[in-house]
Amino acid sequence: MKQEKREQQLKAQQAAQAKLNDKACADELARLRGLASDPGKNGGSGSYVGSAIGNGGPDMAGYADKVKCRVIPNIIGYDAAPGSNPAATVQVDLAPNGDVMGRKIIKSSGDPNWDNVVLRALDRSSPLPRNDDGKVPSSFNIIFRPRDN
Repeated sequence: MKQEKREQQLKAQQAAQAKLNDKACADELARLRGLASDPGKNGGSGSYVGSAIGNGGPDMAGYADKVKCRVIPNIIGYDAAPGSNPAATVQVDLAPNGDVMGRKIIKSSGDPNWDNVVLRALDRSSPLPRNDDGKVPSSFNIIFRPRDN
């Protein structure tokens, strides 16, 4: 009984922390979008920060930022070699509630360790956040690089 109560408390704490992290991430993304949309500030241009590719339309770049904010803290156990920044492109399949149903490397970074670290981080990050419209895409592709962290 005590173990069950502890597990419930832990889940509640994790959910509260995830909400705080999502809020902080959303605030930072809004700040970055503001900088990016004003070419006079810090040399930024364009209307989106981050990158998503394929399957999704113009607002997928913003969604990729939300996903990265959720996943990056879960990237553990990788030290990039000086001067290297391997890019792993991952296809992510989601349930309507954001649970990761499948993920696979569709373009390897060339570093199997980085590829595996990214996949494990995605697993730890489930469920992924909802997009601004309250929905999640059923499938999308996203690029992760260690120096983006």
